[in-house]
Order: sequence, then C-alpha cells, then structure tokens
Amino acid sequence: MHTKRPWWQWVLGGLVALLILGALLGEDDRQTAAETTTVTVTQAAPPPAVETTTTAQPTETISDARQAVDGDRYARAIEIAAALGASQQQAIRRRISNRLGRRALSALRSGDRRRAGSLLRQAGRYPPTQQLTLARARYRAAKDRAAERARARRRAAEQRRQAARDAQAAEEAQAESGSACDPNYSGCVPAYPPDVNCPEVAGPVQVTGSDPHGLDRDSDGVACE
Repeated sequence: MHTKRPWWQWVLGGLVALLILGALLGEDDRQTAAETTTVTVTQAAPPPAVETTTTAQPTETISDARQAVDGDRYARAIEIAAALGASQQQAIRRRISNRLGRRALSALRSGDRRRAGSLLRQAGRYPPTQQLTLARARYRAAKDRAAERARARRRAAEQRRQAARDAQAAEEAQAESGSACDPNYSGCVPAYPPDVNCPEVAGPVQVTGSDPHGLDRDSDGVACE
C-alpha cells in the first residue's frame, strides 16, 4: 500500500530538478562559448621614440682661458673662449694683445729692441689695444733713434776719413813744394798737422781747399777775418 505524498513535496522536488538541469545547461553553454569564441586583444603600439639632441656644455670657463693667456698658451686660450661664444673669444683676443704689448714695452725698457719687434709682429694677428698702440709708438721712436745714431756714426767716420785724406794731401803738397805753408789756404798758414788757431795766423786768409785747421767757422771761404 502506497502512501500519497503531500503536494508540496512534489513542488519542491520539481524545483530541485529544474535547478539541477539549469546548472547543467549553463555549464555546457559556458564551455561552448569558451571553445568557440576567440578574443583578439590588440596591444597598442608603443609611441615612437623621440630623438633628443643633447648639447654638450663646455667644461672649461673664461677663467681657464685667461690662465692660458697668462701662461702664453694663446692658441689654447682662443680655443676655450671660442667654445664659450664670440664675445668671450673677442675678449680673450684683446687680452692677448694687451699682454704682448706689455711684454714689448718691457723689452724696450731693457734695451732689447729686437725682442720687442718680434713680439709686436706676433701681435699683428690680434685686435689693436691701448697697450699695443703705445708699444708700437715707442718701438718706432726707438728705431728712429737707433737709425739717427747710426747715421751720426757714419758721418763721424766719414769726417775722420776726410781729415786723414786732407792731412795726407797737405803732407804730400808740403813735401812737393818744400814750403811750411798749408796749400789749402792762400795766405801762409802752417801745414796741418799740427792744428793751429787764428791767433797764430796772420789773417785774413782765403780757404782754397778743405780747411783742415777749421779756421773758416762760418764757411764763407775767408778765415781769421
């Protein structure tokens, strides 16, 4: 004999069956979707690399350039200054010019005109400055003085040679004439040498030769007036 179940048990059993069936069907759907569905993931391309230009900064300063000038390393000083800019380069070139001018002045003060000339020629490639202009002016003056001294020495040497020629001519003339009078004068003036002065001569006398005694002071041709 079967006992009849209450109605609510049948309802509960149906709900449980529906839940189990739904779970089974959902699992099949998920598996099928996983097998049949292809997910394409597109990775964004990285942005293009941006090239950056890095300008190398000079590692040496204007102070380094000045020290190079003070050490007479002029080419190196200009190289350093050129990397710092046109104005800095011009300033260093003027510094070199001033240094060469001062050194030329020092050489002139010590009497070394040749050294001064060499320094001034070296300074010709640099801009003119007050020191360099002063050194050039003093160098020209020293050169002119040296040239005048050389001309004076040549004149003195020529005068000595002329006096020797005159004395020799007087001696030869005296030897030929047998006279004690100098043939360079129209009056009787003792032959040169020795030298005589106007108080020893019965003047005036005419100068007919080279006046070896130097009696014609105003060079008018008449001596001991």
